[in-house]
Amino acid sequence: MADAAVPKDCPQCGDHRVARVYWDRGYFSAADRAAADAGRAILALSDRADLDRAARRDLPGWACRLCVPEWEEAHRYALQDYEWQLAKESAVAAHDFEQAGRLRDQQVLARPEWSALTGRLLRCLAPGLQTHLPFDPRWRTTDVVGLA
Repeated sequence: MADAAVPKDCPQCGDHRVARVYWDRGYFSAADRAAADAGRAILALSDRADLDRAARRDLPGWACRLCVPEWEEAHRYALQDYEWQLAKESAVAAHDFEQAGRLRDQQVLARPEWSALTGRLLRCLAPGLQTHLPFDPRWRTTDVVGLA
């Protein structure tokens, strides 16, 4: 699914706010950032470092921001984590290990929130993907409008 073409409009609601989902990016190019800023891309964290490339194909490749508004929040969490990672790398390069440690701590403290949110999205949109977090069973349905 991650390699799936992004439709121009959402097949469920017909809205144009459909965006490609970039999962677990260690690098976010200027073009990717411009697409995200324009609403055409979402940066997302799967919290599944154990997934190989083949397993990542089961992750949703696109999302409708109207049908499931929680994608906006997932994107904000992932973008914040990415910015902390860049700042942490800069701090290490400058030998400011105390600042790097503080940034790492911020990432670790934020992880449960974005992990829970992303877990709900994945259980809903990729039900075959196993996750370890408890969740509301209504998210198992294919129609999640109103649950987000």
